Amino acid sequence: ATPQEELYHICRFLKINNYFKKIYGSPTLKSIAIQECIKNYIVSPNDCLMFGDAKTDLDAAIQNNIKFIFRKHKLNLRLKLDSRIKVIKDFNDI
Repeated sequence: ATPQEELYHICRFLKINNYFKKIYGSPTLKSIAIQECIKNYIVSPNDCLMFGDAKTDLDAAIQNNIKFIFRKHKLNLRLKLDSRIKVIKDFNDI
């Protein structure tokens, strides 16, 4: 739900904006952003993997039939997940 302009500035500050062809943020829905990427860059959903830490991330991945890895942290501990969803605490768990 971070505004697109703010995401762009964060990525620029971190010097990672050049790693992305496009940066999506609010008001674009996550599921629409994924759908656009799959269509515009001609990528199969089978070749996609999404990392997220919110229910909306998981829902967007499910809606677009892409694989998903959930990052668990102190703010989302109460979220109930299907046991088939891979859960990590950080990227060292991959």
